[in-house]
Amino acid sequence: MLRRHGLEPTWHYQLVDAAVYAAGVMRTLPPRSSWAVSESIGVAAHGRRLHHALEDARWAHDLFMAALAYR
Repeated sequence: MLRRHGLEPTWHYQLVDAAVYAAGVMRTLPPRSSWAVSESIGVAAHGRRLHHALEDARWAHDLFMAALAYR
């Protein structure tokens, strides 16, 4: 919607809660990129249709589930 009006979003997209939780479970500091945390715990971020509400929710769910199952 912003782009339709000639505006560019300035926020940084990151699954903060999911990435921080997963990094904590793996006992590492969370990097700036949710992708790095996601990939390191075995949840592929590539190939997803990210920045769409439903797919972002699925990614966050998959990341949390992987973190819960992490040993």
